[in-house]
This record gives sequence, structure tokens and C-alpha cells, in this order.
Amino acid sequence: MARKKRISMKKVEADVRRIEAKEEYELKDGNSMWFYPEFSPDKIDLLINEYQDDISEMKEAQIDIDDNYATKYLYFLMVKHFTEYGEHLSPDLKVKIQQCNALFINGHISEIMTEVFVEKQIYKVLDQLAQRVALNQYVLHFDEQVSRNFRNLELRNQDAIQGAFKEGKKHTKKVKQQQKRQEQKKLSDDDADK
Repeated sequence: MARKKRISMKKVEADVRRIEAKEEYELKDGNSMWFYPEFSPDKIDLLINEYQDDISEMKEAQIDIDDNYATKYLYFLMVKHFTEYGEHLSPDLKVKIQQCNALFINGHISEIMTEVFVEKQIYKVLDQLAQRVALNQYVLHFDEQVSRNFRNLELRNQDAIQGAFKEGKKHTKKVKQQQKRQEQKKLSDDDADK
């Protein structure tokens, strides 16, 4: 019977060293660069956060982006986060857009996406992005449903509150009438005793 492997920090540390290992690649134009052959989950998270922030900022700035450009920009961010290009790219969105276009025009992004990055690693990013988008849509749908239910409950409660308020007024009126009758009876009893 085979012995089961136990978890250990040595195994975790070895995995981290493997994931953080860089390799060298020579581009077709003769330039070389380092890259990460394996995409770490934390870097994928950073990439997706940056992608979502940048796309939102583009929409707010009314920069026209279609699905094709959104995909190109995602590839650009993969190159940024998983190659040494990340050290040379601007944090400013307008400059990043220009840099993205330049890297597509000179062919580096296409070459890196097809020749350098392993398809499995690219799909890790796409899958995690799809999960994030699905989760955001679920949360948005859930929030809309909660708001709708709250409005319905508010309307029902408003009717109930108004009904209770009317009943309270009726009850108060009855109590006042009873008190008035009791006072009148007491006065008439006092007059009879005299």
C-alpha cells in the first residue's frame, strides 16, 4: 500500500520557488526578456483588479472600447504582470493605452501570447476573470433582489403600520370615551350620595 504524502511547509516553499522562477526568452527581433512560465494566483488577482479598474476608468473617461480591444488590453496586462515589461510600463492609464497599442503594433504581445506563455496559464487568467465577473453579476443581481424585496416589504409594512395607527387611534378614542363615561358616572354617583 502506497504511503500518503503529508503536507509540509517545505513542499509549500518548493512550490513557491517553482512558481516564482523566471525564464529567459529571445524575441524574434533579437531582444531578450525574462518571464514567469507559471502565473501565480496573487499576480493574477492583481492583474484582474488592474484590468477592472482600468476598464472602469476608460468608460468614465468615455474612451471607446469594444470587446476586441478589451481582450487586447487583457493580453497587454498579462505581458505586464508576467514579463519584465512590467518594470518599464507606466501606471498612467493614457500612457498604458499608448504602450499597449505600441506593443501590439511591433508584434511583441502577439509573439509573447503565442510563443512564450503556455495556454494553460493564459486560461488560468481567463477562468479567474470569468469567475470574478460571474460573482460580480451574482452580487449585483442579489443586491437588486434585496432592494426589490425591501421596497415590497416597505409597502406591506407601510399598510400594516397605517392599519395599526388607525387601530391605535380607534383604541385611544374608545379609552377616552370610557374614561369620560367613568368620570360622568362618578360625578353622578357623587351627586346621588349628597
